[in-house]
Amino acid sequence: MPPGNFVGVDPAAEVAALRSDTSGAEPASSEAFDVVVLGGGLAGLCAAHRLAKRGVKRIVLLEAADAIGGNARSGGDCPLGAGYVPVPSRRSKLHEFAQLLKELGVTRRDVCRAPVERLYLRAEERWQRAMPANFDVAPFGTGADRAEQRRFRGKIEAFATRRGRDGRFAFVLPVAACSRDPTICELDKESAADWLAAHGFRTAALRWFVDYCLRDDYGTAAQDCSAWVMLHYFCARGRETLYTWPDGLGHVAEALAARLAKAGVDVRTRAPALRCVARAGGVAVTYAAGGGGAPVLREVTAAHAVCALPRYAAAALLDSPEAAGPPLAYAPWVVSNLRVAAPPAGTAWDNVAYDAAAADGAPAADGDLSRASLGFVVSTHQRRFRGNCLDALRRPRPAVLTLYAAFADGDPDAQRAALAARSREDLAAAAVAEVARSHPGAPSAVRAVDVRVLPRAMAKPAPGFLERVFGATAAPRSALGGALVFAHTDMSLPLVEEAHFWGATAADAVCRARGDAGAVFRLNTPARALVQTDAQEELALATPTL
Repeated sequence: MPPGNFVGVDPAAEVAALRSDTSGAEPASSEAFDVVVLGGGLAGLCAAHRLAKRGVKRIVLLEAADAIGGNARSGGDCPLGAGYVPVPSRRSKLHEFAQLLKELGVTRRDVCRAPVERLYLRAEERWQRAMPANFDVAPFGTGADRAEQRRFRGKIEAFATRRGRDGRFAFVLPVAACSRDPTICELDKESAADWLAAHGFRTAALRWFVDYCLRDDYGTAAQDCSAWVMLHYFCARGRETLYTWPDGLGHVAEALAARLAKAGVDVRTRAPALRCVARAGGVAVTYAAGGGGAPVLREVTAAHAVCALPRYAAAALLDSPEAAGPPLAYAPWVVSNLRVAAPPAGTAWDNVAYDAAAADGAPAADGDLSRASLGFVVSTHQRRFRGNCLDALRRPRPAVLTLYAAFADGDPDAQRAALAARSREDLAAAAVAEVARSHPGAPSAVRAVDVRVLPRAMAKPAPGFLERVFGATAAPRSALGGALVFAHTDMSLPLVEEAHFWGATAADAVCRARGDAGAVFRLNTPARALVQTDAQEELALATPTL
């Protein structure tokens, strides 16, 4: 098996062990700041960035890992998490997010170039062009399959323009802007699979397609996912165009980190927060400094804190875990980067396989990467269009194939245990074998395989999801008397747009508490920056993908 790197430690278990080992110990030193941000994922980075922009001077950000980014972490020249950013659509309430992308230097040159996507039909052992997955279904299967796919698209188009009695769109981004109309929220009481069956959608091809989309974005199978969330997936983003880079969403995380450094924000990695308590005038956070060897406990105090940690991690910080909200179920993921001498012939950016066995709900063993596979993206795809394109065609360059696997079936704890028992070599061999199923010659081109296991990649949006967003069981927005404000996609959906929304709104809440004047996050702020017009969306749809 080719060499490679492995990121497989369960951060929750590692931090829990540190917390246990240092129980009762006192910090060796204490520092005072205006605001402390806990967590260096996108929500934490966005919160720190907005705080700095609004004039807060003394900010410290604590990140447990050895690099910032969280699920958007960069592997340098490949992604170790999410791989793209959708271009905000005109109808969405994402104008401030679009402005942030512009500020970070994202331009139209970063839009994913054709061919964007293709589909491998395993039964026929052939590839075909696939339509954009968030709006149009890939036309494949029998005549009956295609007819049902057209009917499904009609349903989606009707829901995409529907407004509730409160005047809001039924499905839009961020989730906080969606209609609260009870007749629409009723959709959250059943699963996506049950909704499909109730509306007569029964063909294997369509059921596979919907199931794939939900696994891809939410790590959740159709039978376990809220029907409201399924419809939101297909309606909220419109006809999707996307930005992507060789290091995926890590490009945005690194650009944010550079902005923070320029603004003087103190970003500390290998600094897991162990405890957070109320202190006169604010909060006190104890963290383990340095990483490796014997941990050195240090303390930071601040008038305010932003907790941009997943809920399970936030709960472990507090003396009263319930203050973080009800516990959630999390889906494990594996991201494998295969470094190859040249990409397989004919690849698009995204390369997905249609598996009839998966469509029929065939059972799979825990930790089965083949069943969990979502296909692979050619992370170096955009490089084909830099410099001399003809030269790139004549002499194929080394490439990185990033294989994503979402372990959505069965008990998440059992899946985590099965993955923990597998070595890098075992997981790397499974990733190479998965690519070889559609590209038999690929193994001979593999030079190295880097693997990252994310034991709790994202919260699973089961039926009842809206209750934890809008309802009686919704997570609190703050704790410790309001001194600690929460900001994480666990508060809605695991999407980059939601990470920005919660980070920005948490920062604004802190600024209001500080009495700072200035702009606040508005869902309807007009902006031209990088927002698709209707004409651009139609152009994106009409652009051939192969």
